[in-house]
Amino acid sequence: MTMESKFYKLDSIFLSLKVQILSKLKKYRKKGGIKLKNQSAVTVINKHKVIIINLLYIATLIIIFLGIFFSLFSLVNHINFKVLNSSIPGVVFGFLVVYLGIRYYLSVTKLKEELLKTSSNFSWRNFKGKKFNKFFSQK
Repeated sequence: MTMESKFYKLDSIFLSLKVQILSKLKKYRKKGGIKLKNQSAVTVINKHKVIIINLLYIATLIIIFLGIFFSLFSLVNHINFKVLNSSIPGVVFGFLVVYLGIRYYLSVTKLKEELLKTSSNFSWRNFKGKKFNKFFSQK
């Protein structure tokens, strides 16, 4: 067997492997996610969900840090706000923003758990008539 025939044989093997890999990638792209093998189950994680969740986490951290910054800024500069003829320190508003940011962080964490479940799917039935049935219900 010559050296050239060995290269042709290797080339055909690599070509068949490439075709197999590309066909599997197309299947995964159609499903909309990447397959990860856990201990007992195979889960599909949608890339779009992960990106959106990470953006929500970033927004949450920005809100928390802006609240901390505003609290420190108003503490150093003695900033007060007039609300209903009373003077309220700006630190209180900064702590309020931090508190709301922490609550938002916990909500995003709970949302992440719900979205990354394998049983979670989008359905229009979740939005169907819940608000409108209150107004138009006949008693």
